[in-house]
Amino acid sequence: MRSTLYQLSLNPENPMEYRYGDGFRPIEAESVEITVRDTSGKLIEEQHTTYRSHYGPIVVSDQLPWSAEFAYTVRDANINNDRTSETYHALNIATSIDDVEKAISLQGVAWTNTIAADRHGTAFYADISVTPNIDTTLLEECRVTPKDIPSWVIVLQGDGPDCEWRQDPRSAIAGTLPAEEMPRLRRDDYVTNSNDSYWLSNPNAPLEGYSPIIGPERTARSLRTRAGLKLVEEGLAHGNQFTPDEVQDMLFSHRNFGAELLLDDVLQLCEDEVQPVQLEDGPVDITPACRALAQWDRRQAIDSRGAQVWTEFWRSANQTANLYAIPFDARDPVNTPRGINIGDQAVRDAMRSALAHALVILQEAGISADAKWGDVQFAERNGSRIPIPGGQGWAGMFSMIVANLNEEKGYTPIVHGNSYIQVISWDESGRLDPRGILTYSQSQEPESPHYADQTELYSRGEWVRFPFEEAKIAADPNLRTLRLTE
Repeated sequence: MRSTLYQLSLNPENPMEYRYGDGFRPIEAESVEITVRDTSGKLIEEQHTTYRSHYGPIVVSDQLPWSAEFAYTVRDANINNDRTSETYHALNIATSIDDVEKAISLQGVAWTNTIAADRHGTAFYADISVTPNIDTTLLEECRVTPKDIPSWVIVLQGDGPDCEWRQDPRSAIAGTLPAEEMPRLRRDDYVTNSNDSYWLSNPNAPLEGYSPIIGPERTARSLRTRAGLKLVEEGLAHGNQFTPDEVQDMLFSHRNFGAELLLDDVLQLCEDEVQPVQLEDGPVDITPACRALAQWDRRQAIDSRGAQVWTEFWRSANQTANLYAIPFDARDPVNTPRGINIGDQAVRDAMRSALAHALVILQEAGISADAKWGDVQFAERNGSRIPIPGGQGWAGMFSMIVANLNEEKGYTPIVHGNSYIQVISWDESGRLDPRGILTYSQSQEPESPHYADQTELYSRGEWVRFPFEEAKIAADPNLRTLRLTE
């Protein structure tokens, strides 16, 4: 988390004041002017009033109403972060893992994980980023839980100094964790992260004992994280090193780890119980869904058929109570939880219902259960549809592409996921071998030749070889030089 909310207890005699310590502080109002377009498209100026506490802006939503009793305000760890330029300059000139660690320890990384490797075979992971300095004691004593707020949102009591973020003289940014207290790991085999917490960056060396504000430890990892770890383990089982082609194939194989882990149990259910499923609108024959899943190659390549059934099925099924036959075990986090608990009749009923709902959703969207994935997930460029491989991380994909189901069209537009991808390696002589691709292409202008070129390459599973060395850059026929002088 890079911010927290504070619950303000309002003065019953003045709703524009909140309690702090033995007294009250004012909620400050500020008028701002913004430029907007009116209904005719004309630019006009609008006046709005914003409100602030000493923590930061007041926020209002259905879940966080500004009532007669409470208001809510947000404190952002990065609001005073002016170290980004210095940090990324240091990263740009880093020549070693030591240099990378020193650079990010300047505390200019706003929120991302850092992964690096060097020619000497050292792999480095760190989550050294601007993070509120909150320890377990502060959370236990100060956290409040307003109704309907997700568990990952942290709301603290705002009534006094005891619940303020901790101060540490080692930190360059007030109220944030010093770099020394943030997780990092060096290995001679590998490190990895798939948008999960730091804990299992390498299962052989779990990172533990850090502030819970950074992320959870000893909890179940996402299917995407486990997919990445499994792919690495499989690669290392054949030797101690990966080739660049093998790393590329990890992503572009587009395997669905969730299906590899769980689909056999679903298919067993399909064989055991063949009667229609009764939904609110009537019975649904799930045979087409079961048939599509049985014939699916458990990948989400553009020619795969049936992935859409798994996507819509798992969207519902993964919310089922007592779902797994073997629950999560912190001693075996890569392999647990696993297996669908088909011995539990309530789980069996929920799985069959999820299959029926998936089929109905796809039918209403005009999508066949056995359609090619590239026909239903695509990017549109100048009237053409470009098939896009990959799928939802929560559904088991390491190769992640996020797109909502757009009725009567398919999974489009692409919202996020695989974006800039690179594989960097060195040959035996120390020469760099850089490869990569920008999946959504480099230009947003429809008339540009670079509006769709790399998207089409990504669709075909191709990569770009970068002209990293000066001589190769100079020899590139597309090179254009612009010299700026004062």
